Amino acid sequence: MVRRMNPYADKNYLHAKIHALRSQLLRRKDFIEIINAQKPHLAFPTLISESVTEDLSKVKEIIFRHQIRKVLLFVESTTYYGALFEAFLRFFEAGNVKLLLAKAFGRTVAIEQWNDISPYNAFEKGLLRRDISLDEAKTLFANTYLKDVIADDFPYRYEELESRIDFCATKYLFNFSKEILFNQRSIFQEVMVRKIVLLRIVWGFRLRKNYGWDDDRISSHLASLYDLIDEFNGKNELINSIERQINRELNQSLGDIHETLDIENELDRYFWSYMWKIFSRDFHSIYCVISYLWLLYYQIQNLFRIIEGFRFNIAPDIISKKIMSEL
Repeated sequence: MVRRMNPYADKNYLHAKIHALRSQLLRRKDFIEIINAQKPHLAFPTLISESVTEDLSKVKEIIFRHQIRKVLLFVESTTYYGALFEAFLRFFEAGNVKLLLAKAFGRTVAIEQWNDISPYNAFEKGLLRRDISLDEAKTLFANTYLKDVIADDFPYRYEELESRIDFCATKYLFNFSKEILFNQRSIFQEVMVRKIVLLRIVWGFRLRKNYGWDDDRISSHLASLYDLIDEFNGKNELINSIERQINRELNQSLGDIHETLDIENELDRYFWSYMWKIFSRDFHSIYCVISYLWLLYYQIQNLFRIIEGFRFNIAPDIISKKIMSEL
């Protein structure tokens, strides 16, 4: 059980703090400096000791906890946004659950990285030491935000459950909008509808390219993702507009080459760019808060890519091309 402290930050205070933190996000020159260090303990001398620099999972876990520390404090600091910060942490915990799921399916797991979001975690790291069956996973998910991942009529294939984990984490965050005033709710929901459209496109390509699903099966499976936003007014017009915009950008950047990883990278760039642009639209609105959270999310993904690049001896110029950042 998480012990709640008395919240001390009103919205204006928190918005000012978020603006200050956004100015501290890493810029491209910072990422290049990290990449050129070529070793984790050289890139992060105050965080990573030379003794653990070869342990990829440990290094990523240390970096993650350091990056997320402010969000952990924000959960307790504000009544208005506390639920938002906690829900956002679930996107990182989803990676932990996918790791447990992969082991339950007997899949080879090269990197057992655990994103530590304690004390707000629903699942303990100690679960990695156990051989968890799908039946036990279903029990573990009960009474959590992932309770709908494994239905009563399973078994499912791995990719179905993996996608449902993403869907449930997204729904959990989207549902925060029901707790806030209408003008703020419309802003938040518009951002999340955009993210949901991107998630649907990503999983459509994954299921088609990686798992050989046909279009009818994909359409049926992904329909549940749009069901998350049934209550959003004007969702069909917005969805159609976003899909047209994304398809134009994909065609311009990728042409006829539609490899899944390339598509996911371009979609991440699209959403990162959108988040960067909306940050300063209105100091007093939720724009800065949701924007900062997603910019931090992608900063963490950038750092993970760099660390993996170190581990697998990827050339610095190749690593730098995958980085999303402001100049």
